[in-house]
Amino acid sequence: MAERLLAGHKMLGIHCPECKVPLFQDPKTGTVSCPICGTEFEVVEEEAKKVKRKAKERRKRAESEEKKTKWAEKKPESGKKERKPEKEKQKRRPRLPGSEDVRKAALQVVTARLKRAAETKDPEHALRELEVAEKALEILKKL
Repeated sequence: MAERLLAGHKMLGIHCPECKVPLFQDPKTGTVSCPICGTEFEVVEEEAKKVKRKAKERRKRAESEEKKTKWAEKKPESGKKERKPEKEKQKRRPRLPGSEDVRKAALQVVTARLKRAAETKDPEHALRELEVAEKALEILKKL
């Protein structure tokens, strides 16, 4: 096969029915033959075109299958195709609370700490609770 390619023969997309190797066409004479068994063939143009067309269709199918593995296709309820990349989307950051939410949370902390300070019998524990409540009140003043 290498000798024929070096001699300028054209490798065809048609295979020998006996050897299952590609057939070659001599550029000078136009004859088509098998490089293994030496059998010469008469090629009808229509058959050659069909073989080429089928090979092209197979390549297109293989390429489209390759693309499908790269992109996951999903049909949303609207019926339109939606493409999603292979990589996972980065996780979104949670929404930061607004100033009103922070105020409510700080008031809840102050209330809870004051209750704990009042209920405890340990003076050190009560002091820690009051310090936390005081810090929460400072945050409220800054808002």
